Amino acid sequence: MSAINPDKYLATIAVGMLGLLTVGILTDQPLVLPVCIVIGAVIYAVIYHLRWCLNAVMFMTPLSMELELSGGIGLDFPGEIGLIGLSIATITMMVTYGTPKKFINRISFCLLLQLLWVAVVSILAEHQLISFKYLFAKVWYILPFYVLPFYLVRTDRQLHQLLDWFIVGVMIGGVYFFARHLMNGFDFAGRVNIGQPLWRNHVNYACTLVCSLPIVWYRERTTTSSPWVYRLLAICLLVFIHLAYARVAYLCIGAALLVYWVIRLRLVIPSLIGIIASLLTLWSVAIKDLQYVAFAPEYERAITQNDFGSKLVATFNKQDISSMERVHRWVAGMHMSADRPIVGFGPANFYSSYRPYTIHSFETYVSDNPERSGIHCYYLMILVEQGWPGLLLFVIIGVIALLRCQSLYHHASDPSYRQLVLMVAMILVMILTLNLINDMIEVIKIGSLYFFCFFLLYYQAAASTQEEKLICS
Repeated sequence: MSAINPDKYLATIAVGMLGLLTVGILTDQPLVLPVCIVIGAVIYAVIYHLRWCLNAVMFMTPLSMELELSGGIGLDFPGEIGLIGLSIATITMMVTYGTPKKFINRISFCLLLQLLWVAVVSILAEHQLISFKYLFAKVWYILPFYVLPFYLVRTDRQLHQLLDWFIVGVMIGGVYFFARHLMNGFDFAGRVNIGQPLWRNHVNYACTLVCSLPIVWYRERTTTSSPWVYRLLAICLLVFIHLAYARVAYLCIGAALLVYWVIRLRLVIPSLIGIIASLLTLWSVAIKDLQYVAFAPEYERAITQNDFGSKLVATFNKQDISSMERVHRWVAGMHMSADRPIVGFGPANFYSSYRPYTIHSFETYVSDNPERSGIHCYYLMILVEQGWPGLLLFVIIGVIALLRCQSLYHHASDPSYRQLVLMVAMILVMILTLNLINDMIEVIKIGSLYFFCFFLLYYQAAASTQEEKLICS
């Protein structure tokens, strides 16, 4: 199954295109002809070469640029344009061929519940237009990266092509950032926005590169021709990541190395219990008798640092401006959650709603938030915008995915399949880790991998008959 059945749709498409062309002629609009040619070319590619369209979107994803549209709505170009087209193609595939058997699973059920809850809280949101754009974006992330591969990715070769195209895009974006940083003399302060327009900031850049490392590791282990290429790519990625000087990237690498052994030693459940218990304890201690006030920064001393060592020291001394601005917004988020614990303020409504909930003692030089950025903790952001039900659904999906990684790893007999499972586990843990101090699931460069990993948990080209029964469960 490599394409949409053309016999069922070509006549309808031809009539639609002819009608559009007729309207253009009657209204004397010369641009209609080239628009029809472009639309026709895209439709042809989707119908006859859908798998290559998916490859192209995987390549474009790391190279997409954030564009600000009117009404506070943003668009990742050209990636999101491709996602919208692939989403339409996915819906067409589902109508034509039905729902894939492997798509009926626990993660799909939870994702559906999550979408339904997002729809509910979007209706109740203060700024509904922004919330519904968030909902639609969530749909056109899930359909191409999670649902469509069930139809198109049937062999290891097809899977490896998708992963390789993503890595090629990441490396082009990495070289672009590195070259501009080099021309700037590797200036520490200048690294923050040097990668624009491809990268919003150095954190988005470093996080995308670090989440790509497990893919390069997996391809080095599974390639039969040139493993040295992937070793060279891994070295380049590590150099690029180091020069980005993003603290969370180092944290993600440590988390990936840790999860490698957690999966192998069957320690997922104890680890999850320990992490969740620790976070809940910290939360309860922070809000009890307003203990979080002790973490208020000294306004005059919370500044931007000029080198990485000073930044690390300043982080622990409450003098790093980016760290303390996070605390400023986290405190506001705690107050917002207490105000609307069930339905929250609506998806993507944090920025427009948080200022009345801030505390003056936590303000920093950048609290005016010219970037219109979020709360810098995805878990707290979901709690603020979607309430406790939204947060619980997000956590449940992560728990199910990690438990499945452990189960698949210990039931698999094929070494390459076990390496695939480890790759998925490392990427997921990296993404879950970086979102402790960032909010990046809706960033196309990270969200693409997040949802694609869920598909990989049900991909079974290398699985034995015994493993297939487990995967379909």
